[in-house]
Formats: sequence, structure tokens, C-alpha cells
Amino acid sequence: MASAWRWSRRCSSPARIPTSWSRTRAIAPPSCGLCRIAARRLGAADLARYLVIVAPAAALDDLPEALFEGLHRDLDRCLSELRGLAALVDPTMLPPTPLRGTP
Repeated sequence: MASAWRWSRRCSSPARIPTSWSRTRAIAPPSCGLCRIAARRLGAADLARYLVIVAPAAALDDLPEALFEGLHRDLDRCLSELRGLAALVDPTMLPPTPLRGTP
């Protein structure tokens, strides 16, 4: 639960999260979706010119069902709220990245 607290804290102050939301949802309000965080980092009003690629640290099959569904809801909101395209990628399907040596 500590990571959920950090997630919501980064998106907005805990005082701004309605009590009814925090009782019914475990993570964060909709304003803290992955695409909203990406747009904020990019300094963009919308993501019409961007593709947001989400690759969790664990295989998609290993994610809890609620987290998997929440990621898909975030991807759907990306298009409806920020006009952006988002994709969820299974990290086990990615080719291994070569390690870079220190200069």
C-alpha cells in the first residue's frame, strides 16, 4: 500500500483526494492517470502528437487483475481525455536490451 500512497501523493496533495474516493478506490483519483502524468512531464496540454507506451516491471500475466484492469482504464482515458494513443506492452515479449558499459 505504500507505493499507492506515493502514487497519489505525487499526483495531488492528499488533502485534495475526496474521502469518498479514498474509501472506494485503492490507488488514486482519475486525474492521476498514466497519460496525465506523461502530459505533465512533457509540459503538453494534450498528447495528440505522442504515443504513450506502458511496460510494467512484471509480466502482464503476473499482475493482479485489478491492476491490469486499471491500466486498461488508464489507456482508454488517454484517448478520451488527452487525445493521445497509449499501448500496454508485456515486458516479457521485449527483446533484451544490451548493457551499456561505463565510459
